[in-house]
Amino acid sequence: MPAPPENRITEPLIAWSGGDSGALEDLTPLIYEQLRHLAARHLKREPAAQTLQTGLAHEASLRLVDQRSPRWKSRTHFFAIDSKLMWRILVDQARARLAEKRGGGRPNLSLATG
Repeated sequence: MPAPPENRITEPLIAWSGGDSGALEDLTPLIYEQLRHLAARHLKREPAAQTLQTGLAHEASLRLVDQRSPRWKSRTHFFAIDSKLMWRILVDQARARLAEKRGGGRPNLSLATG
């Protein structure tokens, strides 16, 4: 699917930055496929990547929408921030997996008798 022309994305981004919540509704269908492709790029090196692609795109989208007052300068700026968010989500997930692997906060048990 070809990317929409830059102004079709940039104009609603700037309107959303200005507080127009309706612009977000207009923007969502324009960026969804691009977010999925961005997620796929991030997941290339991850285990079980195919099942996470849509979830990563959705999680990043939710975090973007939850921002109090976004100030998007352009389409490029928006996708750069989204890419960073996806990377942070993957890092958080990896840290959680490693923490669980190493006990996940369960108390240490002593093997000594006494």
